[in-house]
Amino acid sequence: MQELYKFDKLGFNSEGISEKTGLLFLEYILQWEQDFHKKYPHLFANYLFCNQNTMNILNRSMDLNQNESCGMDLINDKIDVDAHFEMERYSKRKNIYAIGSMIESNFDEPIFLVCDDKCYDGTVVLKYISEGNDEIGDNTPPVDKKVIQF
Repeated sequence: MQELYKFDKLGFNSEGISEKTGLLFLEYILQWEQDFHKKYPHLFANYLFCNQNTMNILNRSMDLNQNESCGMDLINDKIDVDAHFEMERYSKRKNIYAIGSMIESNFDEPIFLVCDDKCYDGTVVLKYISEGNDEIGDNTPPVDKKVIQF
């Protein structure tokens, strides 16, 4: 399951705050999380895909140290957290691989941050990818029977 969200990439200042609404980019992510969960009540988004320009807006909206940045790149079009951990051992930079969900009923569960150069500027894709599935394609988990009502 996935949803595409669009925003005005030029409308954010150097601190990752929307000049139009005064909201941090992180607050937009919360709104998109809520929308995703409303559309798919049996799921919570656990991956956020965007390009590097968008990830830079997220970086600016967080209180990061100079040597920290958000996101992991795809490796051969796959998510490989272990490879990133191994590379980070030899780097002075620290990556933030996930942010905690801000939805109360899913609070602090990870939303993994993935840089995907196939994403366009001004777009974010929230996805649910089942655990143990490193494929990026659309996958549909079974729906809890409590969600299905006749």
